[in-house]
Amino acid sequence: MNIPLESLGSRWWELESLSSWTTLKLGGAAKVLCRVENENEFFEVINWADHHELPVLMLGGGSNSLFSDQGFKGVVIVLGGEFMKMEILQEEILLGSGLSISSAISHLTQQGISSLSGLYGMPGTIGGTVVMNGGTKWGTISDHLLRVKTYESGWRKIKAEEMDYRKGISEILLKVMINREDMPAEQIENLFAEIRKYRDDHFPKANRTAGSVFKNPPGDYAGALIERCGWKGKSYQQVKVSDKHANFFITEPGASTQQFLTLMEQVKQDVLKKCSIELNPELRIYDYEGNLIEG
Repeated sequence: MNIPLESLGSRWWELESLSSWTTLKLGGAAKVLCRVENENEFFEVINWADHHELPVLMLGGGSNSLFSDQGFKGVVIVLGGEFMKMEILQEEILLGSGLSISSAISHLTQQGISSLSGLYGMPGTIGGTVVMNGGTKWGTISDHLLRVKTYESGWRKIKAEEMDYRKGISEILLKVMINREDMPAEQIENLFAEIRKYRDDHFPKANRTAGSVFKNPPGDYAGALIERCGWKGKSYQQVKVSDKHANFFITEPGASTQQFLTLMEQVKQDVLKKCSIELNPELRIYDYEGNLIEG
């Protein structure tokens, strides 16, 4: 396919394997994957995809995404360049959606700023975290969010009903503005030490995982329910339920998305049968058309 986007240079790939861009290392090829470094390039790609009647998906750090074994029929956009920058203002902080959570927290901490510190240790990007309202037991990103800049609406304030448990902005996110909170470096480091210990004690260190597979149901924990039903440490072909945290699934070389989905369904049905509780995916699962699979 001829992609007449000279400004992208070599930053686009045809039939690019999505397994190379996700932490689960699963998924087939995207028709086109490109990395844009400014808003002009972003709009060029959007217009090009629209002209060719191709759907578009945004991809952050790939730490919460699961793509079909058949891949994706459209264009995947990864944000780089100016979308990975940060600007610290007197009372607010401007963050690009492509900036990683870890880089943002590291830079803020050096300035004695505690905004986002409760997200320490989380993978992914600012944009991906806002889209799913990601967080930890120490808070969520919506605790700090003031305004967002989206492709559809430009700069706007957040509506209260948009942000819920693992549910965030549904538009294409370009930049965000968060509040600024200062804290002595020693207090920030004490918080980080607490979070590190918790993560070391509870989460597997495996690379080929995507964090929580299912959302916690009201009043309970998905991992505890899965463990109660005897799934901790069990496998389906090349996909395994972690023996450290039952809501983490780990893939091995040779695993497929279908294997992952099969294990998810087996676990979900068993929990429903034994506990009368229906688990819903926290992972963002996409079919070949780019539709988000909710159930």
